[in-house]
Amino acid sequence: MEIKNLKKEELLKLKNDIDSQLVYLESLKVEKEKLKDKTILSGLEKGDKIFCINFNGSKIYHMDFVKIQFYKKDKEGYENWRNFSTSHDTKPMGLSASILETEMDKHYFLIEVSGLMFFYTLKLETWETDLRRALDIEIEFKTIQLNKDIKKLRTKVEDLISNNNIKELINNL
Repeated sequence: MEIKNLKKEELLKLKNDIDSQLVYLESLKVEKEKLKDKTILSGLEKGDKIFCINFNGSKIYHMDFVKIQFYKKDKEGYENWRNFSTSHDTKPMGLSASILETEMDKHYFLIEVSGLMFFYTLKLETWETDLRRALDIEIEFKTIQLNKDIKKLRTKVEDLISNNNIKELINNL
């Protein structure tokens, strides 16, 4: 883009875009500064913010600070889980999901929802290392879950095979 060739309206729009981006970057610095006192997820309170990267592979959909709120469901099956919800005032970065209670002692976590990845961190400086650690945790969890699902599937099929009603019907044909 050659600035000298732009019309006045285009220059004013460009100036406005630059000014908006500068204000946005300054607001990110302010939010980052607020995180210095927050060291683990369990220390966050309603209305606090955390940095979020919403991505799929190398495609980044959104990257910004989001409001986050953790809460505990008092229901059977949720004993080891902490629910959370996030929101953003202007971007579609809202999410409601659950993480393992053990994750609350960390400053980051990774979650996959409908094929999209969401990485949250309180320490922006260590995001790469933390994302790798979170990936290892997520892979370990999914491996355990997959093995449980395989065991359930195997049991269901073995139970069906051992069902005498099927054998009797087929033998009588």
